[in-house]
Amino acid sequence: MSYAVLPVYLTLDVSSSMHWLMGELNNAIERVVSEISTDSIAASRLRLCVISFSHDARIELPLSDVRRVDHLPTLVAHGDTNYSAVFKLLKQKIEEDVATLKHEQHTVLRPLVLFITDGAPVDRDWMIHLGALQDEGFRSRPNMAAFGMGDADPEVLQTIATRREYAFLSRVQTNPGTAIRALFSSLASSMTASGRSVGSGAAMLQVNAPDRFVSISTLIT
Repeated sequence: MSYAVLPVYLTLDVSSSMHWLMGELNNAIERVVSEISTDSIAASRLRLCVISFSHDARIELPLSDVRRVDHLPTLVAHGDTNYSAVFKLLKQKIEEDVATLKHEQHTVLRPLVLFITDGAPVDRDWMIHLGALQDEGFRSRPNMAAFGMGDADPEVLQTIATRREYAFLSRVQTNPGTAIRALFSSLASSMTASGRSVGSGAAMLQVNAPDRFVSISTLIT
């Protein structure tokens, strides 16, 4: 059966600075998949891919129907924070995945990238690869929402986000573990709401400020 689907790319910083948060992060991914799976309408219209990045970028979960995911990866922290690698991989995978979904006769909505990081990039060329990913000439260019914690740079996050209101930073003095739990609870709700809107034919993207986070648009004028 063919219908409209929304590909979502959960893109996670697993550099060494995230080492002590890996337990929280892995548990949060499980909760997201479990929550979406309980909503039959949303689950049928979402396709989820999990990508991790540090000095390299890896596909941890290929784009999948969440109702059929029976094994989730265990993420391990390592390396530095390289944005170029993940932006290149995202462009490649989105292009391939959209082609596959269309071959399966689905209507493919503009993909959504949920980008989560706790630091600044160490590579100098990342904006070149971000530009290629967001270029209007790239027919499958995604919507991108950026969520930062710890040492994440607000201006970098706002550059990554495709709309000003899609960039968020955890509040000062928020415990990182608490921030991750709040963030992923919000992401699960946002993805479920977006999936349900696709199922209803409205196709409205839902990206809201998570609890313990603030919209960067209120910090940078």
